Amino acid sequence: MSRKQKRVFALLLLAGCLYFILMIWPNSSGAKDPAMISIFEPDESAQYAHPLRMLSGGETLKAAARRFVYYQHYYYGFPFYASSAVFALLPAKILVGLGNTQLNMLLLRQMVSVLPMILAVLVFVYLQTRFTSYLSSLALFIFLLTVPAVFKNSTWWHPDSLAILFISLTFFFLNRDELRFGKDFYFAAAACGLATATKLLGLFFFLAIPAYILIGYLQKRITLGSASRCALGFVFVMALTFVIANPFLLNPEHRARALKIQTNQAEAMSLGWNVLYSKGPVAWYPMIKEMYGQLIFIVLAFALTLISIWKNHNRLLNLLILAFTFPFLIYVLFTIVIKPTHFLLPAALPLYSGLAGMFTVIPLPRFSGNALATFRKQFPNLLWAVLALPIPGYQAYSNLAWDVQHYHHSVNKESESEEVRFFTELNERYLSKLPEGMPLNVFRDVRAYFPQRGSWAVTVRSRPANYAIIEAQNTYLVILWYQRALDYTQEGVLDTAIDRAKMELAYQFYTDVRADRLKGYALLYRTECCSAFLRADLYQQYFPQGE
Repeated sequence: MSRKQKRVFALLLLAGCLYFILMIWPNSSGAKDPAMISIFEPDESAQYAHPLRMLSGGETLKAAARRFVYYQHYYYGFPFYASSAVFALLPAKILVGLGNTQLNMLLLRQMVSVLPMILAVLVFVYLQTRFTSYLSSLALFIFLLTVPAVFKNSTWWHPDSLAILFISLTFFFLNRDELRFGKDFYFAAAACGLATATKLLGLFFFLAIPAYILIGYLQKRITLGSASRCALGFVFVMALTFVIANPFLLNPEHRARALKIQTNQAEAMSLGWNVLYSKGPVAWYPMIKEMYGQLIFIVLAFALTLISIWKNHNRLLNLLILAFTFPFLIYVLFTIVIKPTHFLLPAALPLYSGLAGMFTVIPLPRFSGNALATFRKQFPNLLWAVLALPIPGYQAYSNLAWDVQHYHHSVNKESESEEVRFFTELNERYLSKLPEGMPLNVFRDVRAYFPQRGSWAVTVRSRPANYAIIEAQNTYLVILWYQRALDYTQEGVLDTAIDRAKMELAYQFYTDVRADRLKGYALLYRTECCSAFLRADLYQQYFPQGE
């Protein structure tokens, strides 16, 4: 790199460090104990125990290695859990131990979500600007990190940032290879394999890689025979990397378990959780508008990519970006019915990185000499600036406004949580009056806060409850998130149920919850967010006057 490129790189590193530091405060919040994690992010709660178990060791080195490799939660790949365990939690274990949930979650969010995203954005900025301009490089870097979906993804612990980093490296190595089909081509295959091993996202290069090889053949960089060998070589390196990065696949039992989990997950993603969800671009658009930008901005991003290809500005890179994002978007928008805010990030970041070419492919007007003649000559460029510049400008303003609000909410979510307040009041008014050391089986909804305490056995459920589940667990105290009662008793819920028999059980149960009653239980306490029911005999014993 030239001296200027190094200075631009240093400037972006400084900006990235500031962003990393900025995220410490929201990522320290909402994690005083494992139960608190679940009320804000159930996914984090479901994941949290696994890297802890991976580092729990064993009686022998072999037992410890097996516990580390067979991590059991095969919804996401080994790279995600291994990096979580090694780069986030292992230093904490060595220095202070793993008993501090708040510290553990801070490290997981920062090292596995924030840091990889900063690096991925840095790669995309380099690919589009080559660090040749302070203004365009810094503006693009800040814009990509402040897209609401990116910003929100930086306030939880999930595999998407890591997978997107591997996607960016796939583009990076393909770009550096420049149709030479040398070692960088196979480094790209390895990065693609890691993206696949983490969250199957590398599979969406199925058009980009054949297109890259075809371009090489059409430009006579390789022969037809070499093209075939390169294609097979890429698939081989990608598949080998996938297996090496997921060593549990070598065990038939764990491989079968992972396949079953992924199959069930794919089915749920295409149908919905418990009830049928709507699908298609229209159903997705409200979330896209809030988290990714106005339709006119998205159209501009696509247009800039096409114009860059036409004007030969990073033509090969932008062709590959289109070949990756187009099938990915088609798959997500027309197949996936679950609509989390992070699902479109793998397409949005590479596509939005093309904004760097906004005034490169069509330069800003420069007036000199005869003003009238220059105006006539520069009119198309002037018109482009007047019409196009306000679009990303307004979008950047909207992004920052959303980010500020989300940041404030994330920092203060513990103090503002109705679920935490519910438990505090429940404990002060009622639970504190029960005998200390009394064994109690507690059932709680994953979104209802109830920390583990003493001899009380707490069972957590993320799916809808019903009477059979409560009775089977010999439950004494039932803590329910009231929103679930509203969701599963709304009009038409039985008609859209994936499994009507199960939904009828849930419907009956939550209808009683909405009426503040449960068979065999008495309502102990309720607010707008949660309900607590105590087994009737215990209620009569300890609260005979209803207090």
